[in-house]
Parts: sequence; C-alpha cells; structure tokens
Amino acid sequence: MTAAYEAGQAQEVEVTCESRIFSCLVYPIADRGYMNIYGRDITERKAAEAGLEQLNAELDVRVTQRTAELSNALLKVSVQSEQLRTLASELTLVEQRERSHVAELIHDGLQQLVVAAKLRVNAVGRAEDPRVRQECQEISRLLDEAVADARSLTAELSPPILRTGGLPAGMNWLARWSKEKHHLTVHVQTPAAPVPPLPEDLTVLLFQAVRELLFNTVKYARVPEARVTLARKEQHLTITVADAGAGFDPRSLRAEGGVAGGFGLARIRHRLELLGGCMDIDSTPGQGSRITLAVPLRTAEQRPTALQHPQPSSVPRMDVAPGGESTRKIRVLLVDDHQVVRRALAHMLGAEADIEVVGEAGTGTAAVALARHLSPDVVLMDINMPEMNGIDATRAIHAEFPTMRVIGLSMFDRGDQQAAMQDAGAVAYVSKSGPVEAFLAAIRGGR
Repeated sequence: MTAAYEAGQAQEVEVTCESRIFSCLVYPIADRGYMNIYGRDITERKAAEAGLEQLNAELDVRVTQRTAELSNALLKVSVQSEQLRTLASELTLVEQRERSHVAELIHDGLQQLVVAAKLRVNAVGRAEDPRVRQECQEISRLLDEAVADARSLTAELSPPILRTGGLPAGMNWLARWSKEKHHLTVHVQTPAAPVPPLPEDLTVLLFQAVRELLFNTVKYARVPEARVTLARKEQHLTITVADAGAGFDPRSLRAEGGVAGGFGLARIRHRLELLGGCMDIDSTPGQGSRITLAVPLRTAEQRPTALQHPQPSSVPRMDVAPGGESTRKIRVLLVDDHQVVRRALAHMLGAEADIEVVGEAGTGTAAVALARHLSPDVVLMDINMPEMNGIDATRAIHAEFPTMRVIGLSMFDRGDQQAAMQDAGAVAYVSKSGPVEAFLAAIRGGR
C-alpha cells in the first residue's frame, strides 16, 4: 500500500474483520499526506464463489464418473451388437448347412441310386428283344422323372452354383428358377466390375432374401416380369428387386408375416441390420414395388488357389479294367465320389468295343494323380466331390495335359455349372441322368 501511496495510485484490498470480508478501495492523496478508503461487505459473494468452486469440482467428478459409465455402457452395447451379429451370421449359416445337409443326403443317396439304376436299365434296354427295349424305355422314363424331381429339390435347397459361381451367378440361377417354377421372367443386371467374393453368411442371406422377394412378386404383384439389379456403391453392395405390379403401403407391414401373410419383410430387414446391412422399401399401391438390400463389402478370406499336385509315388490304388491295351480303344478314366455310379458307368462303357475304362477315382486329388499316371484319352469328371472339386481338378489336368479331353459329369442342368467347367478346360458337359447316347457321343467326340 505504501508503494501505491507514493505512486498516487488507487488499490483494491480485501480486509477480514470479525468474520466479515470487506473489499476496500484505497485512494492516496499525496499532497495532504493521507488517503481515502471506501469499503463494501463481500462476505456473501465470497461464500457464493467458494460454493461455486466446490460445485464445479463436484461436477467435474460427476462428469468423469458419468463419462466412464457411458463408455462402459457403449462398450457393453458394442460387445452385445457384435454378439448379435455373430449369432445372426451363425443362424444364417446353420440354416444353410441344414439345407445343404438335406440336399447332400438326397444327392449322395437317392439320386445316385436312381442314376445307377437308370444306367443299368439303359444297358439292358439295348437288347435285341423289342419287348425288353420297350419295357426298359418305360422304366428309364420313370427314373428320369424321379431324378428330375430329386434334382429340382436338391437345387432349391442348396444351389451348387452359389458355391462355385458366387452371388452374380446365383442371381442368374434365380432368374432361371423363377421362369421354370413360376413363369416369372426376371431380368438380371450385374455391375461391369467383378463383385468381390462375399462371406458365406452374406451371400446366403442375400440369395435367400432375393428368392423370397421374387416369390412375393409372383404371389402378390401379379406381373409377368421383374428386375434384379446388383450395384456397387462405394464400400457397399446393393441388390434391388423391382416390379410394376400391385404394390403395397409399407406402413401396412406387420412385424411378423409380411404383407397379407407373405414372407416377413421385417424379418429380412432385421437379419440384414444384424449383419451390418439395411433394407429400403419404395412401394405405392397400384404403382409397383422397389426393394433395395444393402450390405457392406466385407470380402471373404482368400482361399489358397495353388493346387497341390501329388507325385506319382503317392498314386492311390486304382481299379484297372480287364483286357490288354489297344491303340484302337478310347482309354477312359472315371472320376466320381459315388462307387455305385462309377460301377454303373464302367458296366455301361465296358459293353462298347471301342472304349476301355482304365481307372477310377473318387476325389479330384486322385483324379489329377491318375491322369498323370495313366495318361487316359478321356476323363469323365464329376463336379461335386470332396478334397478337390471337379472344376479345380479339371483346371489342373488341362494345365498339365492340354490334349487330354475332360468331360464334365453332373446331376445338375447344363446352365448351372457348364460354363465353369468349360472355363476350367472341359470339352463337354453331360448329365448323369441323360441318355446313353450323350455319354458315348461325348467320349467319341475326339475321333
């Protein structure tokens, strides 16, 4: 205060007196040798400031606590969301595996037995007795119907093209299925750039969702055609199913059962959301529908593509046809994972004077090894096999032996897997349930 006094400056000071706090403003008057002091009681203000500081400190503590609680809650929600996504993925895969299991039981059991029976009947039906031929033709026709029904059921449960060709090929299969099954013409448009392979759960979910949306089109839209469009938008894949049919009010959707008792669109949306996707519905009564499914482009883990070719020393045991070699005969290697079918094929081909079955294999791996060891003229190659499928085995054989003729052999229609086999190097594609003449013509096609 003395310095302020000497400088002739005013100074504010706080003074405590009998538990009271005063704010004093001191004005020095130098020429008179004293100073003026003006004071006011600020006890309540100081108490309020202290209380405010304490409140701020408590608030900071509470904010810190609440932030920690919120972070923990968000972490818990994130974990639960991830768990739900995992469960949704597993549910989709379990459903598909059950479908595949039933399809495999039909394919590996019933279908193969019926096909083997048909091959045997066809062989017997080539007898000279007209009555025997007629009876065999009738039995063969009935077996064809049984095979066709079983094949249709197998394809609907678990289309093989979805595994070998991916989602775009699956959409084209759905277009053919809709035409054959429901007389609905489906126009499929895919992006120019290849669609990266998606995880199995997303592929299966999108395929099933589009199939059921097309079924809803048949059941409710009452139109002869629809359009399915695949598009890439940044890091998302979208699939739009559109028609110009009856349409509906999206607000009328029920939580369960969809529109008027149809498939639940709410269920599709819920499944997509759990896997990180979404669904948009654009529909108006009398003006058609446009339903868009969108999922993030989570690419599937890359599987090793290099084929491991076994050395001749590891060649498995083979069944060699009786009789000596003859350069006039076409040497055939049979590849099928069902022994009953291999035996039926071997029996049928054994009756041909110009064909010799030189070996049999039950897996793609064994087929590659036997092709290397036996050097057959023709390989009859089944497509769906364990270890290495027929497509990969064909690719390996064609790369090593370009002149060796590989003929695709399958229970399914040409449109499903023919292109994949031809791309791998096959020269022809025949159905196991087809006529004997088709087998023989394909085998002799190189002559």
